[in-house]
Amino acid sequence: MGWIKQILRIRKCLKGLNLHDIVLVYWDDIASDSSWLSSEARDKMTVYKCCSVGFLTHKNNQRIKISSSYIFRDDSGSAEIIPIGCITDIVYLGRAE
Repeated sequence: MGWIKQILRIRKCLKGLNLHDIVLVYWDDIASDSSWLSSEARDKMTVYKCCSVGFLTHKNNQRIKISSSYIFRDDSGSAEIIPIGCITDIVYLGRAE
């Protein structure tokens, strides 16, 4: 799937999600190596496949923010910010009551 189609699909998924929904986010992170590498070693490098679980606390067309710990009364908690272009899938897990 092309990256534009992927971004559009993720944006569509986000429209169905509400703030404070519990989500599982699959995303790609960069890989980096600052040492001298052969072309064969560089060719074997790939991005890291990651996943995060948390409360959806913010969403827009550029990024989402999730919190693994959240205080509803104070609207505060931990933060993980993931650019939409890095997200490969989002799974709704439930709603915090």
